[in-house]
Amino acid sequence: MKARIKEVIAVFVICLMLIPTVWIVAAENRINIQAQIALNKQVPKKLTVSPKEINVIKGTSEDIFKNLLEVSVTYKGTKQTEVVTNYETNYDEFKDTVGPHSVVIVYEKEGCCVKTKIYVNIIEPSTEAEQFPYISGYEDKTFRANQPVTREELATMIARLLTDNDVPDETNTIPDLNPNRYSTSAINYVRRLGLMSLYSDGTFRSKGPVTWTEFNDILKKLEPYVGLGKEIKTKTLGDVTRAEAVLVFNELFNRNCTDTTNIQNPYTDLKADDPAYQAILCASVSRQS
Repeated sequence: MKARIKEVIAVFVICLMLIPTVWIVAAENRINIQAQIALNKQVPKKLTVSPKEINVIKGTSEDIFKNLLEVSVTYKGTKQTEVVTNYETNYDEFKDTVGPHSVVIVYEKEGCCVKTKIYVNIIEPSTEAEQFPYISGYEDKTFRANQPVTREELATMIARLLTDNDVPDETNTIPDLNPNRYSTSAINYVRRLGLMSLYSDGTFRSKGPVTWTEFNDILKKLEPYVGLGKEIKTKTLGDVTRAEAVLVFNELFNRNCTDTTNIQNPYTDLKADDPAYQAILCASVSRQS
């Protein structure tokens, strides 16, 4: 009997000695779980915006303004950077006031808020489009008006017209483009704005022709940038020629092409009686002072 009592007492003592160890292990487990939860959280640390400065036409909506930007967030504890669109700005406070403004961009996640700024110059819409060239001829001094316009040519035209011939340097994200090609930034720019799409395999196929079906879809996407409800005559079948693209864009962007007498014709294959003669010169040659 006494031996039995001694055994019970010994077990009780051992249990008392083990209790602190159990508490310590449990506490360590809780700490590890909490640390893992904290590690899995994406807590924003830094916000960056590109470009840092931008000109915007007076009255431009915030949606279009945000489409002109690329905002990225870097998270704490990692080098992970992510492009985000669900951020807030105070752009609406300034969109109708001509002049330079400092617009604040705010992003919030996991209860943490990060900010950055972009300098926005609100400008009056011009009554007459700038007469810079937005398409060029070829090295053999031809224009090839009836040749189908390629996807890279069309992207370049759109980018130049939307940026007043100041296409921003864009990071190339399209695998079949040459980073050093003249059109690469323009293609990535119109791609970022959602104006032109990639094919299902992720390629752009810059040398491919543009069909009227594709062109008409692009024109609809351009409406917020040039004004809604503009009635421009287009086709539905076949490929778009270089001359046809020029005729549409001159009208869409209100370019003044009624007087080309001071423009010297540099093209060997473009005659004065060509229906698109003035339009082509207006779109592709700098006006002489």
